[in-house]
Amino acid sequence: MVFMRAFERLWKEGKDPGIVVPIFLRIENDYKMFGAFSLNSGGSVSFFPDFYKLDNFHHLTLNQNFIEKKGHATKVEVNGKHKKTIHFEASALQGGSFYHLITFVMKDGDLLMDAPSQIECPDIHYQTDEERQSYNAWIDRSVTKGHLTLDFPDGKGFYAVQVLILPKAKSTDGLAVNRDPLEAALLNRKSLEKENFNVRRTVIDPHERTDFTIIILTMRVPHELKAEFAFYMAQDPERPIQASKS
Repeated sequence: MVFMRAFERLWKEGKDPGIVVPIFLRIENDYKMFGAFSLNSGGSVSFFPDFYKLDNFHHLTLNQNFIEKKGHATKVEVNGKHKKTIHFEASALQGGSFYHLITFVMKDGDLLMDAPSQIECPDIHYQTDEERQSYNAWIDRSVTKGHLTLDFPDGKGFYAVQVLILPKAKSTDGLAVNRDPLEAALLNRKSLEKENFNVRRTVIDPHERTDFTIIILTMRVPHELKAEFAFYMAQDPERPIQASKS
C-alpha cells in the first residue's frame, strides 16, 4: 500500500508526485519493505513508512526550507481526509550541525512488510495521450533514480534505523548517533553515552532547491527493547521525544 499512498496525488488528482524512491531493509537474511521517499517536484520531501499497525499515519513531509520551517506529519481521518497533526521542529544537535528527525527500533523484522518481487504502480485513468505520456515520464524518472536497500552491521541486539537531517552547507564530519531515542527505547533505561556503535550510513540528496541532505543510519544495539517495535520523533527541542509502540 505504500506506493498507493506515495502516488496518491497522481492517481487521485493528476498532479506530479515527483520522484518516488523505494526503501528496502535487509534484515536477518530477508528483504523487507521499509517505505518510500517522495522527492516532490516543489522541493519538499515526503517519507511514507510501510509497517504493520501504523494506524492512520500517512506520511512525514520535510519542507523545502526545512532548516528554517521544518515540516509536519499527516494522518488520515475516519472520513478519509488528510490532516496535518504534528508540526515538528526536529531536535538540533551539536549546535545545529545536524537534526534528528525520527528513529525506528525493532526486535526483528516481523512487523515489516515482505518486499514484493516487483513494484506495482496504481492504475491511472488518463483521458489523453498527453496525460499518458506525462504519467510514463514520472514513472521513468523514479525508475532511473532507483531504490535504496538499508543494511545492518553484524552484531547482537535490536535493530535501529535513525534518520538525520544535515544542512547542505555542513560537512558530515562529526556526524554522530543521537543516543536519546535509543535510551528511551530500552527496557531498563541506561546511558549509552559511552557506547560505541558500528553504523552503516546511507545518504539521500533530495533536490538542488532544498537546504538539507538526508542521512540514514542503521545499527545494532546490544540491549533489550521495552516494545517489539517503536518509533521516536522529536518535536520542539524543548519537549520530550514522542514514541509510538507496537
